[in-house]
Amino acid sequence: MGDGTKRSSRCFALDNFKRAAEKAKADKQKERLARMFSALSATNEAIMRAKSRTELFELVCESVSKGAKFTSTCIGLARPRLRLSRHGRGGGCA
Repeated sequence: MGDGTKRSSRCFALDNFKRAAEKAKADKQKERLARMFSALSATNEAIMRAKSRTELFELVCESVSKGAKFTSTCIGLARPRLRLSRHGRGGGCA
């Protein structure tokens, strides 16, 4: 095996590793986006089903943490005049 052949096979191997790393990164981003869209869909469904504000918060937190597999959720309520927010509801680990 000549010196040029060794170099080209090394380059080929390095290119394969680079492609594999890029694919893994793209797959991770794709899965994250799928989870985000799942959370959005669950939130929309909760908005349609909830009968009260408290039930809405509970449904959103539960569906996002369990269905979209987020480790935790939190809903903050804006208070514009005070430039503060108030904790509305949080969800624990799924």
